[in-house]
Amino acid sequence: MNPRLGQLAFPKDPNAMFDERPYSDATARAMDEEAKRVIDEAYERTLNLLKERKDEVEKVALLLLEKETITHDDVVKLVGPRPFKADKQYEEYIRVKQQDITDEETDAE
Repeated sequence: MNPRLGQLAFPKDPNAMFDERPYSDATARAMDEEAKRVIDEAYERTLNLLKERKDEVEKVALLLLEKETITHDDVVKLVGPRPFKADKQYEEYIRVKQQDITDEETDAE
């Protein structure tokens, strides 16, 4: 969905000839321009975020060079908790993983 183009859907037509499309060249150009705009905006947001969080990115990079693989807990120790609420499934996954680690430590004692 896009304010410029509205809601577009072009399901595949099994009877269509090769390179036949159900929209005009102007619509194709508009879709390409909007896709480029979205990608350019995302790229700029990403660059700005990396610049704003340069210290945190460097901490994570250094730990990755040291350990090669890091966990959720490693990241939280380095940069703190997420600044936004995580997805419920991700939160449940982390809760279960942390419980598994606690159980393993208890069993080892």
